[in-house]
Amino acid sequence: MQARSDNQAVTAVIVTYGARERLVLTTLDAARAGGLDHAIVIDNGSATPIAPAAARFGDWVTVVRLDRNRGSAAGFAAGIEAALAAGYDRLLMLDDDNAVRTDTLPALIAAFDAIKQPGVPAAVLALRAGHGGQRLDHTQRGVTLAERDTAFGFHIADMAGKIARRLFKRGKETGAIPTMLPIPAAPYGGLLIDRETIERIGLPDERYGLYQDDHEYTIRILRQGGALMLVPGALIDDLEPSYNDALSGASSFARWLRGPSDFRVFYTFRNMAHLDRYRRGPTGPLFRANRALFLTILRAMALKEGRMARYRLLRRALADADREKLGIDPAFPLP
Repeated sequence: MQARSDNQAVTAVIVTYGARERLVLTTLDAARAGGLDHAIVIDNGSATPIAPAAARFGDWVTVVRLDRNRGSAAGFAAGIEAALAAGYDRLLMLDDDNAVRTDTLPALIAAFDAIKQPGVPAAVLALRAGHGGQRLDHTQRGVTLAERDTAFGFHIADMAGKIARRLFKRGKETGAIPTMLPIPAAPYGGLLIDRETIERIGLPDERYGLYQDDHEYTIRILRQGGALMLVPGALIDDLEPSYNDALSGASSFARWLRGPSDFRVFYTFRNMAHLDRYRRGPTGPLFRANRALFLTILRAMALKEGRMARYRLLRRALADADREKLGIDPAFPLP
């Protein structure tokens, strides 16, 4: 890889927690092989401190240990602050199980340079199977989903098309893979962002704790007139499957009701509800209609499947969101 100037150097920002040493070391190996100039690891109160194991990377890695798991929002906020303080102007944010490929970083840099304009926020996102793949598939098949006034990703206008696709199994890809694709929000994992954009949009909102905090963060780019693009040619491999992959073919209602973890479902539902109502933009009658219909269908399915306890948990999460009662819930402490 051609040497980059100081203002083009890219540091990885990685957040880890729990007992995930094996994963984060593999992620660091891939990041170094993939040409990252440096890596900053936020040890979010791991069971065993990461620094001793990461010492094999020498000064290529900086480890910052937090006193406890404070959630992904606080972890990435700490990582971003550390990266900027160290003088890095470009950051590639990674989950601790994201393995970049050798051609991932050059593709992201080329895409970022193509869209970035002075004074305008921007970020680009690498493609991961579980993050961006569905958006790319929809684009290739000519499927357009509503984005304004959705509630939990649900919109009345999309119902007929979704039913038809399930019944008639519309064909696979029909269009060419685009070089870049605009997206309405992005996860942290695989996001390339620069200092100027961060100075415009600030740090992640720590009140979200974890789940949807990344979407809230990246939506700010678009609300300030910036660009947020998926780069299909920049690939990242997830080292372990997502917790809800087993329900990937199910409807969104089934995923909420059958998801394997009350902890994950509570925070995701609460934060998504708050994001829908307070962060995506002005809401009106159509949003309220979408939310009411979504909750009606959800309750009907819960009654049918005998999952009213999960439904009541979701309603509690919704009530917290509507009151802007965020943060870490005592009933669901972070591991």
